[in-house]
Amino acid sequence: MSASPVDPSAVLRSHARRSGIRLRRTRLDRGWGRRDVGPLIGTRADGTGDPVPLVFARGRYHVVHPLTRARTPVDATAFADSAAAPHLPLPARARLRHLLRRGLTGNGRDLRGMLVAGALVAVLHLATPLIIGRVLGGLVRGDLRGIAWDVVLYLATAVAAALLEVVLNLRALRFEDRFEANLHLAVWDRLLRLPTGFFRGTTSGALANRVLGVAHARQALDGVPARALLALCTACAGVGLLLVVESALTWVGFGLVVGTALVSTALGAVVVRRQRAALPAEHRAASVTDEVLAGVTTIKTAAAEPRAFGRWAEAAVAARAGVRRVRRVQAGFAALVTALPIGTQLVLLAVLSGPLSGQVPADRFFTANAGLALLVQATITLCAAGVDVAAALPRLEEVTDVLAASPESEPGARQVELAGGIEVCGVTFRYPGSDKPVLDDVSLHVRPGEFVALVGPSGSGKSTLLRLLLGLERPEAGTVRYDGYDLAALDVGAVRRQCGVVLQDGRLFGGTLRENICGADPLPLEEVWEAVRWAGLEEDVRRLPMGLHTVVPYGGGTLSVGQRQRVLIARALAAKPRVLFFDEATSALDNRTQELVTAGTRRSAATRVVVAHRLSTVRDADRIFVLDRGRVVQAGTFAELFADAGGLFHRLAARQVVGAHLAVGSAGRPALEVD
Repeated sequence: MSASPVDPSAVLRSHARRSGIRLRRTRLDRGWGRRDVGPLIGTRADGTGDPVPLVFARGRYHVVHPLTRARTPVDATAFADSAAAPHLPLPARARLRHLLRRGLTGNGRDLRGMLVAGALVAVLHLATPLIIGRVLGGLVRGDLRGIAWDVVLYLATAVAAALLEVVLNLRALRFEDRFEANLHLAVWDRLLRLPTGFFRGTTSGALANRVLGVAHARQALDGVPARALLALCTACAGVGLLLVVESALTWVGFGLVVGTALVSTALGAVVVRRQRAALPAEHRAASVTDEVLAGVTTIKTAAAEPRAFGRWAEAAVAARAGVRRVRRVQAGFAALVTALPIGTQLVLLAVLSGPLSGQVPADRFFTANAGLALLVQATITLCAAGVDVAAALPRLEEVTDVLAASPESEPGARQVELAGGIEVCGVTFRYPGSDKPVLDDVSLHVRPGEFVALVGPSGSGKSTLLRLLLGLERPEAGTVRYDGYDLAALDVGAVRRQCGVVLQDGRLFGGTLRENICGADPLPLEEVWEAVRWAGLEEDVRRLPMGLHTVVPYGGGTLSVGQRQRVLIARALAAKPRVLFFDEATSALDNRTQELVTAGTRRSAATRVVVAHRLSTVRDADRIFVLDRGRVVQAGTFAELFADAGGLFHRLAARQVVGAHLAVGSAGRPALEVD
């Protein structure tokens, strides 16, 4: 029997997961081999061979040999029309400087191009004062020889400077876009690696507003790198010109530069302070907006539109007030920008009519005047860039708590292939701010392939125990083990990839039914239909005009509750998991549909841990653990627990039994008619 072919993409995804690297799928359009989009990992068009690294150098992509590092120009037609763009995670203890350094990744060529273009433009700008001085000086002396050539030279210099500024701005635009993309990728990658406890202390609207602070900062800094670099080069050139033409005026220029810088620094500090003070109001407005939109149905059914509008308006007005306070300071800087050139001319006239009276020839005066104007304008641009950076800095600081939080799995955490054994050893857990533990010294053991049910009254800790088993929460004391391995020492993400999970608050993604069932990994159509059948959803899907290609909105509002639950169950079953976790996964299903789902999950060899209240869901369980007030108070089979008339399980079951008839079949399984 021949071995089945290995999918290079699957191998690549497996290696990336083990290395903690994110892969982003990117489409390779025609001519991709000569467009730099960063490092790529490509696969051969015929599906053979291992994935290969592709790097951009000297105007085109090259294939890098993994051992010799030799580079070969790429043949674009030999590769598939899609590739993977790798993204490394930030350090475990990241700071803002790590994020900014990540933003600069891959921008070396553009930065060098910006520096060269900026320096050349600054040199060309030097010609302007020199030409103006020659022309005006000649006019004052009545010497008109060579003026025509000076004008031609001036026009040629202006055209060359304009073309170089176009190059500078294009380089800067590419730098800004890549810088922002790198920041976004790093922040979102870090956010998705954090434990769920991080998200508990904030609303989704406020968190989204903080994370999007990267985009807001980018908007505030739009064009700043190019302007600042050009202004810096021009300022240096202006100082050099003044030193050569009239060194005495250099001190005038230096005084104006220092004064402007001091005022701008003071205004920038005020902007930072007011921007930081305004951000909490912005976050509250975002939270209220998110709450109103998410609860619009509840608001309408309660006829609470006036109250909702008033609450939103109050938050929005407070947010706008903070923005106005920031803009007042920026308006003050704009007034300074308007007044400074006029003040420069007044200072220059005062100096020339005083200490330097009669000492500066006309041509040198006009040259120095133009050079000083160039220096002052460059200073204004630099200071304006500084104020823009000051306004953007608090927004970048908003993501520092995301960077400082520890990922739920340490880099290089162990990854194991699960057999399905689970052990909970003396686990105690309490939510932050709570004095009483939700789980208190809980211990249980689940054998591979076993069907175990967790039952108990509401608030007994069943769902919390399931969250601990999934690594969504960490115990205060005790351990959770998979096949003997402490979950705290494992890569939690790798463990979850081997689990099929349906939680009480599970939601569908916006997309097609097939995309919802497949999740992150593409699956063959046959396997998708198999999962649909096992979830008892086949008849419903067949009746839909678009079948598996039916588009559903986020949350699945176009489907019934029972259909949504079965789509979630199909998603959990599709990847052939080693362990299944269901938390009230069939609460909205009728008995017939639940039997179909039970039969489907029974075909799986996975270990099953089910939280349920309905007896029909747990009657076939190999063992049942009964929780009450955070403790395991009973354990056994359905028949054993129901036979204990004084036990909690019997009391819970008796409330559901209709007709109170319990019969034990030949296989020793109870048969119940339940509501």
